[in-house]
Amino acid sequence: MSTGYVNQGPDRRAGGALGRVLAWVQRASAFKTGREPRFVIVRGCGGSELMLAVNRRYPAPYLSLFIKRKTTPYLSLRIGWRYDRYWGDERTVGYNPQPDIIGGCFLDVILKGTLRQIVHY
Repeated sequence: MSTGYVNQGPDRRAGGALGRVLAWVQRASAFKTGREPRFVIVRGCGGSELMLAVNRRYPAPYLSLFIKRKTTPYLSLRIGWRYDRYWGDERTVGYNPQPDIIGGCFLDVILKGTLRQIVHY
């Protein structure tokens, strides 16, 4: 069930009172834009990757770190103003200001330990 996060998909989110606060922070930080960020990507040894997304309109950059592991393909930490190219399309449920604009940014923190591939958005 959605707790009000921006363009919430099937991934787990914090719920309860904490989830409501985090969803509010995400909505308050969100803005719609069709302009995708530019990426600065640094590939490390062993398949790890550090990515920085920058755009003059963004309040802060988006940092994405993928660490290649032996047990599972990647450990991932992503933090900052994340661009979602699908926010506002026909599948969007819930919070969608300016529905005529597809795409936008919002403050996000994502930590995953079992990613199979690198994801920049």
